[in-house]
Amino acid sequence: MPPVTSCPAPDTLEQFALGQLPESASATLHDHLAGCTTCSDTVQGLRHSTMGRSSHHGPQPTQIFSAPFPFLTPGRQANELGRLGHYRILKVLGEGGMGVVFQAQDSTLERLVALKVMKPEASSSAVARKRFNQEARAAASIQHDHIVTIYHVGEDNGIPYLAMPFLAGESLEMIPCRRRRRSLRGKERKSTPSSQRRSKAT
Repeated sequence: MPPVTSCPAPDTLEQFALGQLPESASATLHDHLAGCTTCSDTVQGLRHSTMGRSSHHGPQPTQIFSAPFPFLTPGRQANELGRLGHYRILKVLGEGGMGVVFQAQDSTLERLVALKVMKPEASSSAVARKRFNQEARAAASIQHDHIVTIYHVGEDNGIPYLAMPFLAGESLEMIPCRRRRRSLRGKERKSTPSSQRRSKAT
């Protein structure tokens, strides 16, 4: 099948999402999806609608999902955004000007990690790549409770990445909200007469 130079028809995208395209056609369409966010988003939407129908119509064929980030290899499971190296990318934890941090699973060791990945526009800079590697080496050379451990440094599809422990907890965005709730509860308690608080306690 010749390379896809224009966006394929909607029924072709649906067949791809359902895993019904021939292998050669799917491989060609993978390349198109890696550079076309419109078709990639369409396939993602078809994937979600297919998952909703699967509970009523039985199991669906094995699917290959296009990645919302062009530098990721398309994932093969419903809960994946894509793959990078031997890591299954599960969701975005944070994003900055130079990189993205994903929650990912190490498919070799089967453990969750935080995967820091350089964006393509940043990785094209030799200075930025050097700084990224220096950061990884500096963190890896120090053993301290307050310094993150570096599990692995690698590169895939021309994109540098480093794997760190995934620490469960709340995001920094939630801290102000929690403090505001605590402050409101404190003000409410102060405004309630002590006799009323005692009656509630009994």
